[in-house]
Amino acid sequence: MNKTGIVGGIVLGVLVVVWAVRVTNQQIGSASFDQLHLTAVPDGEYIGKSAPANFNVYKVAVKVKNHGIVGIKAIGGHDKTNVAKVADDLFSAVVTEQTLNISRIPEPASVSKSLLIAVDDALMKVQPGRKPWREVTSAVQPKP
Repeated sequence: MNKTGIVGGIVLGVLVVVWAVRVTNQQIGSASFDQLHLTAVPDGEYIGKSAPANFNVYKVAVKVKNHGIVGIKAIGGHDKTNVAKVADDLFSAVVTEQTLNISRIPEPASVSKSLLIAVDDALMKVQPGRKPWREVTSAVQPKP
């Protein structure tokens, strides 16, 4: 293979990766979540993760007590600078409102939504029957 073919292949590969990250970030930005049904969730701490935004891994621990979310914390494997900026406000809102569809999303929205996806992942493990965020999001998206 000549140099032109190699360079062309590399450029094509970079464009595909950039496109994939952009599409994923758009999906995350419009993420919606199914209702939480915590009455059947036993007390405990549940771990969830998501790795959709710019290849950062977001991992959280969700604490449930008396059929409500009483605490959420980021537990590693993520970009600590961005997470620290939004996690406290975001997690506080989820605990207060007892929903993942909170009324005010802290910026940057892609980080907030990724953290909410990780919370959703943790709760999906103990709430069979809830729809995953991708199904809920696609159901509320306007059809082109």
